[in-house]
Amino acid sequence: MVRLFKSVCVFVFFVTGSVASANGPIFQNYRPDNIQDALDSGKTVVVAFHGFWCSPCKKQFNIMEEARRENPQLNRMSFFMVDWDEYQSMPVAFDRDVTDDATLLVMDQNKEIARMVRVTFEDAIKGFLELGLEW
Repeated sequence: MVRLFKSVCVFVFFVTGSVASANGPIFQNYRPDNIQDALDSGKTVVVAFHGFWCSPCKKQFNIMEEARRENPQLNRMSFFMVDWDEYQSMPVAFDRDVTDDATLLVMDQNKEIARMVRVTFEDAIKGFLELGLEW
């Protein structure tokens, strides 16, 4: 049953451009300029470079989803998911020196505030997200 749910979530993500929960979209599917548009509008953004085959990425996603349920203030930030297979050699990754999937960035005012690579510890990821609330 869980496997079916995850398959449906992946399908919904590709069809609608976002993965949603009861709190609204968890992640918006990356498109050229949508991260920049959010930054230009004054939003703090979380960018997740994600491979759907990547188990650390899945664990990060689940922790971030739980963190948003526990701390509704995190919903003030915009969350973007960048498909690693499609964009790893494109400016969204290259210009930010992202060299690995399972990379998380918090950005504000066109600056990187924090970065995590392949970290899957719950407390570390939740603390990482909370850094974005301080800006």
